[in-house]
Amino acid sequence: MSRGIDYAFNPHPSPGAVHAAGHAFVGRYVSPILANDVNGKNLIKSELAALRAAGLSLILFAEQYAGRMREGKASGTADAKHFDAVTKALGMTGAVMYAACDFDAPPSDQPAINAYLAATATVLGSTRAGIYGGYHVVKRALDAGKATFACQTLAWSGAPRRDGGPGSVAHDPHCQWDGQTNWDTRAQVRQHLAIVVGGVSVDLDESRAADFGQWPRPAVPKPKPHGYLVADGSLSFFDSVMAHKGATVSASLWATAQDPERKSGPGPEAKAYFDRGDLHALMQAGVRYWVR
Repeated sequence: MSRGIDYAFNPHPSPGAVHAAGHAFVGRYVSPILANDVNGKNLIKSELAALRAAGLSLILFAEQYAGRMREGKASGTADAKHFDAVTKALGMTGAVMYAACDFDAPPSDQPAINAYLAATATVLGSTRAGIYGGYHVVKRALDAGKATFACQTLAWSGAPRRDGGPGSVAHDPHCQWDGQTNWDTRAQVRQHLAIVVGGVSVDLDESRAADFGQWPRPAVPKPKPHGYLVADGSLSFFDSVMAHKGATVSASLWATAQDPERKSGPGPEAKAYFDRGDLHALMQAGVRYWVR
């Protein structure tokens, strides 16, 4: 777990002040609005260089305006293509796109939001598709398998309550109720209240996984020769296998089922994961699996 901040318009805190305050990453924005290149909202190359020189990593939000995601597939395609072009120009090839749902989206908007996310995954690949929003829209997107990464804000996350009150989400296994806020435990980043860093008001963020969509992207561990890996909670089985040259899903599944070193088949964590039948879902930390 690490702390970070996000901010948009000028003034920005200096990278040195961010680092000195104990933060490890910053959240910045990408949009096609040219005015945002000069008013501080869009990340530009000189700022990226300064942040990296200070030892800070980044997460990136894509946002033209608050309700953009309710426009569906066409907007998702356009935004993902723009995001891909900008990140390549910045030297951030492979960066994760946190599409911003910056309003309290009702369930009726979810089909369009899911279509937007599906379009971004088509352009960028599913491992680069993320969503930013309140508890309910994040939960619905993750439940539908439309995002690999999620940054949940405490805004629009206070109700319904988990504690058995009206409309309770008490039976949601992914909900963590802290007395005020519903948190989806699958979200790799949480956005909290504003704080002041370097004399500037910014939002406080908290990573909840080793891989939270940050750039530079974390290295994928290589398997031991004829050995196994233990999941750290940052990758799905499919993505882990695909990251290793020459490995195949079928051979890796067979080896995991046999687990030659254990000689007793997969462990309980692995069995629970594979019994769900979704190889694109993140493996929880501790799942032992083979890549062949």
